[in-house]
Amino acid sequence: MKFESKFSCGDKVFRYERRNKDKRENCPKCGGKGKLICCDESEQWCYYCHSNGHIVLKRWYEYFVCDNLLTIGQIRFQYTDCCGEKNTKEEYMCIETGVGSGTIHSVDRLFTTKEEAQLECDRLNKELIEENNVSNDDS
Repeated sequence: MKFESKFSCGDKVFRYERRNKDKRENCPKCGGKGKLICCDESEQWCYYCHSNGHIVLKRWYEYFVCDNLLTIGQIRFQYTDCCGEKNTKEEYMCIETGVGSGTIHSVDRLFTTKEEAQLECDRLNKELIEENNVSNDDS
């Protein structure tokens, strides 16, 4: 059996990741201070916002392109043939994130150019906005 990889060892690639995004507002109990003033003038942590000073109204993900280039250091294929179902998984390890005991990067998250990675992030973010009923104004 022969496998062909999208990238070769030594290739430079861009990746994308995701981070949490929140729509927040000041806590209505403590007014954004994170603490409550008791009737004897002592301070107590705010039970409503857990002393954060804000409450999260909505949370979703946002995909973004990482700025640093990665260098392919290892190519990994996994092939399974079980119950008539055949699957192939293509993964990479990069020098900058550790080869052997570092991060395993899926082929669908790696791109030759930053522009290609950004197009994929834009597509994924558009899907998330539609699925979660959020807009760019919510951030």
